[in-house]
Amino acid sequence: MEPDLFSKIRTLSAPVVAAPVSLPDCPRCQAPVKGALAPHLCQGCGLPQPLGKSPRDRDPFVVFQVPRRFHQDLPQLQRRFFELSRGLHPDRFASAADDVRQASLERMSLLNEAFQLLRSRPQILEFLLAESGLAGAGAPPRAQCSDLELAEEWFEVQEQVLDSDESQAAVSVLVAFSSKLTEAIQAATEALASGQDSFDRAGGDLVGEGRSRAAGPSNLASHHLEIHGP
Repeated sequence: MEPDLFSKIRTLSAPVVAAPVSLPDCPRCQAPVKGALAPHLCQGCGLPQPLGKSPRDRDPFVVFQVPRRFHQDLPQLQRRFFELSRGLHPDRFASAADDVRQASLERMSLLNEAFQLLRSRPQILEFLLAESGLAGAGAPPRAQCSDLELAEEWFEVQEQVLDSDESQAAVSVLVAFSSKLTEAIQAATEALASGQDSFDRAGGDLVGEGRSRAAGPSNLASHHLEIHGP
């Protein structure tokens, strides 16, 4: 199997760390932030933690403490979402200090965004592409040629339909092109799914754990661009 876009994502995304990243102590009670609701809530005082400014603090995989992979355990993800939502809900901190209420709102907003992203494989792909610096990357010449050929063929189809005196002949031309387009989309979709499966089988790294990566050039970007656009 030739190297593809997903091997490059694995090479470029998420910093390699040699050991689990330690969390800062709670700024309010000075207790270590740990437990089932970490890093969002302090187990000692029960208050939401201020949201950091680093990309890692807003990483959806870090938010939910799940592996970096396309196929998430959706029932488990939903249970985790409800568990964290109960702990972070702004109503629990309605009478708290302004900074506590602000931390609750920011954490809750981040939680909702991360939950929606992790439920969608296309959104996960977009996130990993952006994280890897590959978002908006130009398609390889093969993909550009394929798009150009389809565009040219579509113009030819329109001309044939407009010039045709028989409605049945026009319908046949449209059906043939529609069938070809469907096959192209299906092939791209299957290739994209295969790449995601390979990425996950290679062991989407667990949050906070080190990993090794094998670099490889990208030549599957065309499938992403054909389905989602540049």
